[in-house]
Amino acid sequence: MRRCAAIAAVVLCAASLPARPQGGSAAASPEAEVELTADRIVYDWEDRKLVLEGHVVATRGPAILRAARGSLDRQTGILRLEGGVLAVQGRQVLVAQAAVVDLNLRSVDLKDATLFLKDRTAPPPQLLTEGKAVRAAGKNALVLTGKRVRRLPSGVLIAEDVTMTPCDCAGDPDFELASPEVEIGEDRARLKKPRLGILGASLPLFVPVSLPLTERQSGLLFPPLQLYSAITGFGTEVPLFLTLGPSYDVTLAPGVFTGSLGSSGAALGSRKVQGPRLGLQFRYAPATGTAGQIDLDTVRDLKARDSPGGAAFDDEVPSSPGRGIDGMRGVLRFQHRSEGPGLLAAAQGTLATDNMYLQDTETRELDRYLDALRTDAGIVRTQGPAAAGADATLLFDVRTTNAASPDRRLFGAERRATFQRLPNAFGQLAPARVGPFAFSAEVSAARFAPFTSLDPRERATGFGPTDLGAGNASPPPDPVTDPLGLGRAPAVRFDASPRLSWSASGLPMLLALELGARGDAWLFENDPARNRQRIYGIGSARAQVSLQRGFGSLLHTVEPGIELRVITRSLRSGGPPVGDPFDGGGPGFSSLPLASRQGVAQEPPPPVGVQRLAVPAARRPYDELDGAAPEAGEALATLRVAQALWIKPAAGRAPGRLVSLDLRQNFVLRAGDAGGRIGESGVAAGFGWGPAAFGAGAQYDWGLRALTLLSGSASLRDARGDELHGGFSLQRGAASERIRGGIDELFAAARVASDAGDLFGSAGFGGSAGLPLRRQGVRVSYEVSHLLAAGALPADTADWSHRLALVYETPCRCAGIQLYASFPFRGGHLLKAPSIGVFLDLRSLGSFGLSST
Repeated sequence: MRRCAAIAAVVLCAASLPARPQGGSAAASPEAEVELTADRIVYDWEDRKLVLEGHVVATRGPAILRAARGSLDRQTGILRLEGGVLAVQGRQVLVAQAAVVDLNLRSVDLKDATLFLKDRTAPPPQLLTEGKAVRAAGKNALVLTGKRVRRLPSGVLIAEDVTMTPCDCAGDPDFELASPEVEIGEDRARLKKPRLGILGASLPLFVPVSLPLTERQSGLLFPPLQLYSAITGFGTEVPLFLTLGPSYDVTLAPGVFTGSLGSSGAALGSRKVQGPRLGLQFRYAPATGTAGQIDLDTVRDLKARDSPGGAAFDDEVPSSPGRGIDGMRGVLRFQHRSEGPGLLAAAQGTLATDNMYLQDTETRELDRYLDALRTDAGIVRTQGPAAAGADATLLFDVRTTNAASPDRRLFGAERRATFQRLPNAFGQLAPARVGPFAFSAEVSAARFAPFTSLDPRERATGFGPTDLGAGNASPPPDPVTDPLGLGRAPAVRFDASPRLSWSASGLPMLLALELGARGDAWLFENDPARNRQRIYGIGSARAQVSLQRGFGSLLHTVEPGIELRVITRSLRSGGPPVGDPFDGGGPGFSSLPLASRQGVAQEPPPPVGVQRLAVPAARRPYDELDGAAPEAGEALATLRVAQALWIKPAAGRAPGRLVSLDLRQNFVLRAGDAGGRIGESGVAAGFGWGPAAFGAGAQYDWGLRALTLLSGSASLRDARGDELHGGFSLQRGAASERIRGGIDELFAAARVASDAGDLFGSAGFGGSAGLPLRRQGVRVSYEVSHLLAAGALPADTADWSHRLALVYETPCRCAGIQLYASFPFRGGHLLKAPSIGVFLDLRSLGSFGLSST
């Protein structure tokens, strides 16, 4: 706005300049040149006045000022413009009823002015000739109106009786900020005594507000409020955003954790975190194709001394008292990507001071459920179909083994002996045509090693301290002659996998084949007796045909298909298998595809005198990083028939699927020496017609003779937006345990020797409806959810939850407000006080939420 007003200030700024009609030009100052045109220009020599009539246009560089008429008094240096003033420069477009410019004081006074700040750039000034077309010419990031706008000699703009809004609405804005006086300078607007107008009400904001007029402006961001947590209590932070040039910025966010109101201790269920916190976010994009972000969250935990330290086992390195690094705890996340012609480098990772930080402060983060924090980095060079590169994966074990004293630092002597995949070199050849075939290949060499020595327990038993089943493991009765004991050993693994693929062309069906092989070689440092080599074949075949037939406006499609996958028995030599999913567990390897023990679930009680153990760490495939195929081989097949009924679309619309039915049957043709069996059957159906939709799915395991997955959903919606919806999802533990164990969950060729468990999951129902009020957009919604495994839930977890909300969304969706209440129940009784909150979303300006429990 300041730059737009400056246009008027420099027009004819020298009183002695001549003016010529229809394209006449004159120099406005020694630094700039101004061109003035009008339909008619009359000069009164006696009064020394210049009268401009019709289509007055003043141009200086890329900026243009337009008006219907105007006059210049050369004696006083006053320029008056009337009849609709329009100024355009960059993203700013200014419209006013009249303008008075003092050329001597270089000030301007605008009447009934409106500033449009365009989202990207304004239309070309030569094409924007009428004030009525300004609003619709491109998207508006900000609209500011004022009864009077004055430009002071210093260049600062003072606007009176101002309203401003980021809403680009055709009618009245959804919300706006009002102020009796706004000072605009250096791309910021400072509002005195601001008020927020929304929902027909005007709310005072009590404090002055400073808003940026560009996207990247330094300043305070809206402070978020953290809802009450059972560990950290209430929390807040005050973010300060600082621009560091066009390619860098940083956000500093000091704050505090108040700590929970309950008891304080180190054990799970009685923890408390309290103290000042600091967040930092650094973003950079110094060049095209290069960008990254670093996030750091820290807290000075005043309750660090509550952790007494200790060990889960007598022979492991104990954790020392306290938490973090002398009470300082935090997590660092980073991501970087650089991409150029034929070259890509990327890194992404998470590092923390201790294994409990995420569990204490970020209870909803996925990392805390993965048992490890992971960092990956790599670089790859491509040349045509070939690629070569190197990468590495670092892991930090955050699994807790001692509920009474779970704290353990991830650096120093307390760190676990987690295996890492250190610099791994690889090469790839994308499918390249070789006659009727396509040839592809992969080769790699990876080194696995921990950053610290193995735990004594792992050396003696083969089970690390955080392995499931480690508590039941004991040293074998016979002495171990292996120089590294029974634990994992640093190793280098070489892999090579060439493949040939073929697909038919010119046939009315899809037909594809793939043949290949894979060779592995494990070389263990200082322990050649463990070296292991193997090679096996890989084959797959796929056939599918699509059939269709029309019935008036309906189209019926049927797509039957079959897929075969084969892994041959391995040719192998050397030490015991590494990473075989058929591993039966225990000190010695045995191939048990129907009773493999991955240690991912609680097994049924063993017979008296029988000891059951999961797979020792030394024989795992370091499956946190890489999986492996069964050395005994397997052959798998799946049949699938997909049907759908389509309805003819209206002109310009895509076809709509009315009914769908998907049938699938898996077969285990061979799993090692176990022979074949029927696998899992699956069915999925869907229906959609106008406002109604329905879907259901089920999966039946013939080996378990039980449903392993069951789901369904339904919804109904009318033209006004009122809707009802419901759904449920159930599964048995066996399905999820196979996934966690790295076993083929699709075919279940290997079975985990554990109880399949009961069906568990959740069901929910809800809906929303608009209220018949004069103000449209007010809706009421209700949601209820039920956990279907109530007996297995912790005592403080609700099995029923009810949520009631009143929602208003403004007509052009620039703002929304929500008032909600949540009621948790357990066993038919209210578990705790309901949570009541309000959430206000102003889209462009941010959001504000407040909740109480």
